[in-house]
Amino acid sequence: MTDISLRIVDTHGISHNLKFPWSSEQVYAVAERGVGRALILGLLHNGPFDLHVTELSSELPVIRNIVRYKQAGYKVVYANNDITAVKLLFDNDLTKAYEDVFTPFEMSTEDDNEFRSVVTWYSILDMMKSHDHFKQLGNGFYADTVGA
Repeated sequence: MTDISLRIVDTHGISHNLKFPWSSEQVYAVAERGVGRALILGLLHNGPFDLHVTELSSELPVIRNIVRYKQAGYKVVYANNDITAVKLLFDNDLTKAYEDVFTPFEMSTEDDNEFRSVVTWYSILDMMKSHDHFKQLGNGFYADTVGA
């Protein structure tokens, strides 16, 4: 699993990196120097999670849940909606999504070819949901549990 850390830049331009799990005391000690944004690195598949330092305490339960999913080997993304999340989970590669989601099921070659020709992101999402492979973790976070 990727290391998860919190990067806070204070008003003097000094970057402070705290490894997860960070304590409230550590964050407050840095925050007293005057900070606004914080980046959580290694948390998401699609880049760092950018938030305000004051949001850390309210987001911590969700962050802990995300860490549990990541430790189990699942991919986690942040998105505005389900379809965008599915696209991010599969790096916008519909062919890969199809193969990861539909291939584990026994299909004839004819059925496979037919499905490939009509597959959409919506059908990928529907299949993932119907087999409990698409998890909404809260606050715009989603996990892919296909093959896990």
